[in-house]
Amino acid sequence: MEAVAGRTGLDEVPGFTKECSDGTTDPARRAPARPPHPAARRRRRARSPRPRELREPRRRERRDPAQVLAPALRRRRPHHGRPRRPRQRGQPHVRRHPDRAHLGSAVLHEARHGLGGGRAPDLAIIHAARLPGYAPGGLLDPWDLDLLAEFGVRREDFGDRVWESGTFDGDVYSIALDSHPFILFYNTDHAAAAGLMEGDRMRQPTSPDDFLDMVTAMKEASGGSGLSYGYVNDGAQMWRLWYTLYLQQGGVMELPIGGEARIDDEPAVEAFRFIQQLVDPSRGVPNADIQTALAEFISGDSGMLLSGVWELPSLQAAGLPIDAMPIPNLYGTPAAYADSHAFVLPHQNDVDEDARREVYRFVAEILKDSFDWAGAGHVPAYLPVTEDPAYADLLPQANYAAVAEIINYDPPAWFTGSGSDFQSLFAENLQPVLLAGADPQAGIDRFRAALDELLGKPNPV
Repeated sequence: MEAVAGRTGLDEVPGFTKECSDGTTDPARRAPARPPHPAARRRRRARSPRPRELREPRRRERRDPAQVLAPALRRRRPHHGRPRRPRQRGQPHVRRHPDRAHLGSAVLHEARHGLGGGRAPDLAIIHAARLPGYAPGGLLDPWDLDLLAEFGVRREDFGDRVWESGTFDGDVYSIALDSHPFILFYNTDHAAAAGLMEGDRMRQPTSPDDFLDMVTAMKEASGGSGLSYGYVNDGAQMWRLWYTLYLQQGGVMELPIGGEARIDDEPAVEAFRFIQQLVDPSRGVPNADIQTALAEFISGDSGMLLSGVWELPSLQAAGLPIDAMPIPNLYGTPAAYADSHAFVLPHQNDVDEDARREVYRFVAEILKDSFDWAGAGHVPAYLPVTEDPAYADLLPQANYAAVAEIINYDPPAWFTGSGSDFQSLFAENLQPVLLAGADPQAGIDRFRAALDELLGKPNPV
């Protein structure tokens, strides 16, 4: 404390007395009655810099790249003195000044301020399920489909569900780059030992009970868990599986603004009853988070893993004998949860038509070159890529690409979508059902009441 005080100018304050280690004060060390001239103080500071622990941080806090799918909508300017990023291969006419922001309410706040100050960028990327929160407030401009067609991208180049995710009030506000569904990974060695393989792929279960039997067989073959599923403190993971099983039973969820939420009780409760059996200790770890589930599967101590396609690179890097498939249709209605990374045009009051035309060119070229993006596990939205014969050799991606035909996005509302508080609200009310065996119906009732409260509030943008 004494050393810090001496270097921060406290001994120059009139009447200041330093305290010695024994608790007494030393009159000989009392500060002078009059402070030095301000210029002298500035010179002294220049010679004796402030200690590191008291300095203001000079660099902006780094943001988590894993949560980055919607940039702060503000104009990018090149940073002087820093090396420029190389231009995108194949687009010599494009210079990028990328920025990133967290998902959720923070990006909405930054977006409003960026647009209000006339600093909107030429292009941004969001999760498609967040579109109902952006489009109504005038934050985005609709896409000109005729101009997009000039660069070889048309409506028929996309699946119905992917394309519809980008529409609002009859206009197209987002163009999907991909879909990233929630799927089932499995260890082919364990599946073979459990007698579950048919040819080079695992067989499809015929019912919920049949799938539970498959998980039990995988547990015996792996010597660890039959299935790994991380959900603790992760509303997104809980929601993705529950919503898939809910929709497979024909469940409908509607969120009319100003009205009351519709959740069908019977399929809602049944989906939780089934997940409770999946996480029973007789089949796997009952209270795992996503990192625990990944570590267990990567180590070979589990037969199956429920998670998103974005985990594929990590699983492949571990050298596992893995394959993947859509979540099995256990209740009769093909359905899977997914979201999409999608290109949007931030609203600009004064559009530079030449720059906007280059944006269309850039997006078209990215879509046509999205085969490489499939390497990250994502399913390219541009059908000419997935229908190319070369895609059939991309494994295991080709084995679950058809899931794009049955994907379902979050029910549309201004507060839903990836990274939203909606998924956190789901976990807040329903995690005890899986962790402690709480009554699913009571949790659904609480969740419905919380949604009704949100539905009574206006869209903040």
